[in-house]
Amino acid sequence: MEVRLGHRFLSRNGVHLRMCRPTVYMSTKDGVLELVQNAVRLNLDDELLIIIDDVGERLELQNVRIKEVNLISSNIVLEKKE
Repeated sequence: MEVRLGHRFLSRNGVHLRMCRPTVYMSTKDGVLELVQNAVRLNLDDELLIIIDDVGERLELQNVRIKEVNLISSNIVLEKKE
């Protein structure tokens, strides 16, 4: 198996798959809000979640938790802590 993150593909037995970077959403009482596309890093430091995308933009959120990580659809859903 070959993994090349710089070229963003996986190869296994000659089959190439494009690697998708996840989209981060916030679940609210009114629905789901898209926060960040192409997230490459999530860091949790105490109550502060820092999300960094593939061009280095950062979003900082207080008092949130991860509700769901879906590796098939490349989605991460957050929600506010109560």
